[in-house]
Amino acid sequence: MYYVPKDIVSGDFYFFNAFSKKEAHPGRKEGAEEAGLFIAAADCTGHGVPGALMSMIVHEKLENATKYHGEPSEILHSINKQVKDALKQHQTDASRDGCDIALCKIQGNTLSYAGAYRPLYLFYKNGEFVEIKATKTAIAGLTPYDQKFEQHQFDTTELKAVYMFSDGFADQFGGQKSKKLTTKKFKELLHTIVNLPINEQNSQLETFFTNWRGNVEQIDDVLVIGITFP
Repeated sequence: MYYVPKDIVSGDFYFFNAFSKKEAHPGRKEGAEEAGLFIAAADCTGHGVPGALMSMIVHEKLENATKYHGEPSEILHSINKQVKDALKQHQTDASRDGCDIALCKIQGNTLSYAGAYRPLYLFYKNGEFVEIKATKTAIAGLTPYDQKFEQHQFDTTELKAVYMFSDGFADQFGGQKSKKLTTKKFKELLHTIVNLPINEQNSQLETFFTNWRGNVEQIDDVLVIGITFP
């Protein structure tokens, strides 16, 4: 994981929540109590203190939702409602802040994913690369109260690695012409490091970002989560 807040506190946050049969909440649906792991990369409105306050709200709702809902799509559906209620967004003069998020659940040989504006990148063992698009709406903000989020499932035995991330890395200005890195170049970078051990991947991301930014100010929080499979 490569995580670099723009300021001391951040609007980006990562989320890891392992669950087992022993720890399963009675509210979970049948079959969801088997051991597994929830992982999320979230990008809330703003950075610094305003972004951090939003992160605290979303993190709390996400942690609560994973206790009661078994699937990423259900969880995003739930936290969208919870965050809108918390910010009283039914009122016309309420805050329109929200959150983009990619959420995965790994359980056995199955990876389930749902996203709100944040995609998932998959690298397969056969060399194939696939970008899974997120549902094109945020958590809260102007999103409808009863918004549904599309879910995708994958066999982890076929996967080499998956990546979740905020937009901070690809949006950073730098290089010789002080231009934006772009999503295309970010993908190219992942292609060059995907075969490395995960710790070395993190080092490569850090080195590249530092060199790319140079003396240019960091414009946003940065978060990249990589998961590799045996």
